[in-house]
Amino acid sequence: MEIKSIGKCRYCNKTFSSKVMTTHLKSCDKMKSMQEVEVRKEDIFLIRAGGGPFFVYFEVKANSTLEDVDEFLRDLWLECCGHLSSFKIND
Repeated sequence: MEIKSIGKCRYCNKTFSSKVMTTHLKSCDKMKSMQEVEVRKEDIFLIRAGGGPFFVYFEVKANSTLEDVDEFLRDLWLECCGHLSSFKIND
């Protein structure tokens, strides 16, 4: 039996599968309206992290390091010994 993971958009509180969430975040009206209200002095990246059926989207400042991202993910949902952390950039 395949495990399906469902996530909740923190902007509009609607739930979506991983594949649909990607599309949703590009068009979420509440996310767009919040971003218009916030005056951003720095560039922000929206990042998707996943493993198996599990996923999370999060925003990071453009000047963040992979160490910053790794620390955030470990605090959020990874174990602490290092063997579950890896990064893939440009395949």
